[in-house]
Amino acid sequence: MLRFLFLLVIFMYLLSTLLPQQDFSVLLSILCFIIVLSTFFLAKHSVQLLGSAFLLLGVVLLWKSGSHWHHYILSFGPMLDLITLFTLVPILGIPIKIGGYRWGHSIYYSKKDKKFWSVIYDNFRYFLFL
Repeated sequence: MLRFLFLLVIFMYLLSTLLPQQDFSVLLSILCFIIVLSTFFLAKHSVQLLGSAFLLLGVVLLWKSGSHWHHYILSFGPMLDLITLFTLVPILGIPIKIGGYRWGHSIYYSKKDKKFWSVIYDNFRYFLFL
């Protein structure tokens, strides 16, 4: 059942992105709320504690702001952007694993003639593609 819910939410999210004039926010928020409730007890204990802290903090912030009761459920919808980010980051790492690029950096850093600041500078240039 969870796979069906995940597929349904992904499909609804893509549909809401492709058709912004249609309002899928209420349905998406309710589905995300159901997913959070159903997967909460399947997670490890440390994840449950951390998730509980964030959920409790969110409830307190909504309560302090004087939000209506329906905003508590509607607040689960904007979370899809963050979930999409956490889903895509491992996918973006696949070419690095396949190409073996991560081992090239370990050989580069193992050279003894590099000083600390030159390594920092080289990393900065590498990430800026200079």
